[in-house]
Amino acid sequence: MKRIFTKISLYGLVISTALLTGCLGDEIRGTDDGSGSETTDSTIPGNSVIDARVFEALNLDLPELASVKAYYESDQYYLAAQALLNYFRTRTQVNANVNLIAPSITAEEQARADWALPVTGDAQDGYRFWVDGYADGDRPYSYQTGSKLDWTKRATAETEERFRLHRLQWMIPQGKAYRTTLDENYVTSWMSVYESWLETFPLPAGDYDFNADPSSQPEEVREALYAWRPIDVSYRLADQCDLIYYFMQSTAFTPQMLASYLSNLVEQAGHVMNHYSENGEELAQESYAVWRAGTIFPEMKQAAEWVKSG
Repeated sequence: MKRIFTKISLYGLVISTALLTGCLGDEIRGTDDGSGSETTDSTIPGNSVIDARVFEALNLDLPELASVKAYYESDQYYLAAQALLNYFRTRTQVNANVNLIAPSITAEEQARADWALPVTGDAQDGYRFWVDGYADGDRPYSYQTGSKLDWTKRATAETEERFRLHRLQWMIPQGKAYRTTLDENYVTSWMSVYESWLETFPLPAGDYDFNADPSSQPEEVREALYAWRPIDVSYRLADQCDLIYYFMQSTAFTPQMLASYLSNLVEQAGHVMNHYSENGEELAQESYAVWRAGTIFPEMKQAAEWVKSG
């Protein structure tokens, strides 16, 4: 199929290609095989590593996304996601909540960020996540058993605690800790936990009462329903609108993560908007989160709808 590009689109594609040359790292560049000679490995990750839903959610007709569209339509999803990541990395002034020039973090936020780091060695209580209103004495709750993150470890916990776990309130402190220290451990730790969360708690498909106590719902979706109560999703969504700007400058933040991150963000915004609360205070938080997603990510097809709804 023939495609006609405007001068702007062609310029965007050239710039993106130049950026990609410097960003794909060892996946594209030659590597030393240990013999003193350089070997060339030009293998680009396949389409299966990218959550392609992100491209369906984007308004790819925007001139600034011309290179993303070109790679996507030529069936090169990884390069499309890399071009999208490059685009966001140059868009650091859009979010007024995030100060990347002179980042700061409070002592309390630093402590929350550090609790969420994994513990090495024989320790059994790594990943102590702060949950508003709950703690093990003076320490945040632990959700790790052995070396594996166990999201159901607090299976006997109070219902409200299990809901609030899924607000992922430690994300913003970790983002701030990374920006103030540039310690990649905060990025890789967050990515590991977030990927585990995405895999463990997909949005249940079906006609469920998402505001009801999950203990009264079918067992196979019970844990996921804790994660998708609209009010908790709204808190998580509002934080995620800020978080991407803290982490995406890191070399550890990959095109794969961006694709998963934005796909999940779009899913959350739609979920909240379709399940607005009748409670005035909760509705205010939920509509704010949806509005924020639309204003921070105007590249999304539904951005105008989200802003209007909020």
